[in-house]
Amino acid sequence: MFWFKALSAPFSWAFRSWVLVVLWGWYVTPAYGIATPSLAQAFGVIILAQLLCKKSSMHGYRVQSDDERRFEDRLNLVLSWLTPAVALAFGWVGSVFL
Repeated sequence: MFWFKALSAPFSWAFRSWVLVVLWGWYVTPAYGIATPSLAQAFGVIILAQLLCKKSSMHGYRVQSDDERRFEDRLNLVLSWLTPAVALAFGWVGSVFL
């Protein structure tokens, strides 16, 4: 599982960056005339937002079993791909009706 997460992480971040670029192009550029960011700029914006909004990873000092830790790792892996995909889908629906 470690290797899969390690290999999947860069692609997940690239996907998030691409989703931000697309959503920015659909909403911010037409509304405010601000240029669409590059993938590298979008990556930087995502890192900044992650640093500013990140929850503490201490989990209240609760000791997790191996099964709980595996479940949480798998859930985080799925959500790292599913969350931007859902945001893109809702953004597309919104852009069709605007």
